[in-house]
Amino acid sequence: MLGRGAGFQVGALHIRTDDKPEASAVATDFSVIRINRDILRRSRVGVIATRRAPGAGAGLADNYAYGADASINPMTELSISGYWAGTQTPGRAGDAVSYRGRFDWNSDRTGLQADHIYVGQNFNPEVGFMSRLSFRRTSGEARYSPRPPNIPGVRKLFFEAGVDYYEHATGYVESREVQGTFRLEFTTTDQITVEVSDAFERLVSPFTVAPGVTIPAGDYAFQQARVFLMLSQSRPLSGSVSVQAGAFYGGTIREVSWRGRVEFSSRLALEPTISFNHVDTPFGVGDTNLVGARVTYTLSPKMFVGTLIQYQSAADTVSTNVRFRWEYAPGSDLFVVYSDGRDTAGSRFPPTLLNRSVVVKATRLLRF
Repeated sequence: MLGRGAGFQVGALHIRTDDKPEASAVATDFSVIRINRDILRRSRVGVIATRRAPGAGAGLADNYAYGADASINPMTELSISGYWAGTQTPGRAGDAVSYRGRFDWNSDRTGLQADHIYVGQNFNPEVGFMSRLSFRRTSGEARYSPRPPNIPGVRKLFFEAGVDYYEHATGYVESREVQGTFRLEFTTTDQITVEVSDAFERLVSPFTVAPGVTIPAGDYAFQQARVFLMLSQSRPLSGSVSVQAGAFYGGTIREVSWRGRVEFSSRLALEPTISFNHVDTPFGVGDTNLVGARVTYTLSPKMFVGTLIQYQSAADTVSTNVRFRWEYAPGSDLFVVYSDGRDTAGSRFPPTLLNRSVVVKATRLLRF
């Protein structure tokens, strides 16, 4: 249910799923209500409440979440936003809140962003999704971007500095990164970017970065530099090239990548991708490479065929995806998608088939 009037927007949603004994799933109700109120000229405040009955926790007791948020935009360049939310989950009492505050000043010459977000250890909204649990993040970025009148061919200069700091909700540092960036934008819209960074990361479990190279849990600090060249989309050959080098989990990393776009005609375009990564660490030496290409052929303004072929050296696999789309009526589409994955580790040709799928999807817009 949706409603609007007198500066208010109201939305309510209720979903009920059936039980599925073989999946140990019981019949469940999901409910959400949301109310917004417009204030000033371009600002708003709102509240939200959700309920899952029964919940997913021990004893299948109901789960509740509630919160309030605001977005204040007193002028075009300035935005201030934030929220506070809490949850009620039986067996998870204490530190069941989350909040955020964000300040954003974004003008042509200067920019300043500051952001702080906290998610408690027991914050548990079971109607919805969270990308990360139990953390505190503080980040900020400052920008100075003048338009030099006396440098031929240069439209704008960018000087940027930023910091990103993660802590676990209990207080220890999970990761931190300090970054400085210089970017040169030409009148052709081509860009050259140079980035340097100093980072720290705490690994709580091992992970594999390349075949035969597994980084163990521990604390790591490293510095890296990257140069990035982007060619304008107005060129027949556009895309980007980047080179990165520096320290990497007690060793070194070297990376070269290219993403391009070649337009052979108004209907046919090729987008190749090549990435070579070499890591040399105390825990092993290895390469992770990616080679792929996307081809798009436009049959008409409402019909096209796209193909993506990609090889990954880390898994020794090649994947293929072919998609056909046809808008046969305004707002109505037909999709046909073919995908497969093949193992290239052996010398057999064609490579061994790992998976294959064909999906047909049609949508129809009905007007009453």
